[in-house]
Amino acid sequence: LAAAALVGAAVGYLAASRPARREAPPPERAFVLLVDLTFRSLEDRDEALRLWRPVAAHCRTHEPHTLSYEAAVSDSDPLRVVFVERYADKARDYLGTHKASAAFLAFRQELTRLAPTIAGHSYVSTDVGYFSHAE
Repeated sequence: LAAAALVGAAVGYLAASRPARREAPPPERAFVLLVDLTFRSLEDRDEALRLWRPVAAHCRTHEPHTLSYEAAVSDSDPLRVVFVERYADKARDYLGTHKASAAFLAFRQELTRLAPTIAGHSYVSTDVGYFSHAE
């Protein structure tokens, strides 16, 4: 009986410590932003990725309409990183919520200090195919 109570408490703790899953299905025609950055050194790249972590954590826990927010390092050029961002609504979620967040503003200021070459491209999802098996 004590073992069952302990297991129940552990399961409850784990469930409470996980970020909440989004209950709503993904929106149609999500706003997609791809930001391609090229850094001057691996140290600058690694610093940018270190700075990115708290912003990504903030998005996961405080921006329920930020559908995905991920960084990927190029497999052919280690100085290049792409940020893949998806939002349910451009005006409300990207421009209104995300770009105004203290976490993003702090990241952006530090990223400016690193001075990467930045090329950003935005898109609207066609809803053909899938982004994640969870959708």
